[in-house]
Amino acid sequence: MKWNWQKPDWPDFSYKSELLERSEQDFLHGSGLLFGAYEHLDWGDRDKLKIEIISNEALKKMDR
Repeated sequence: MKWNWQKPDWPDFSYKSELLERSEQDFLHGSGLLFGAYEHLDWGDRDKLKIEIISNEALKKMDR
């Protein structure tokens, strides 16, 4: 996988927004659920959740 700036047409690339719409909607829905649930946690549980999310992202990057 290449980063956007590694592609030959950078920075003048193009995309079809309709192909991204479903992914964007799914992301917005999921993030809304997360933020809604987050608001109901106490401060200790919020900190634990932040650590878990950051750890999961770090592990995903290591698997690539």
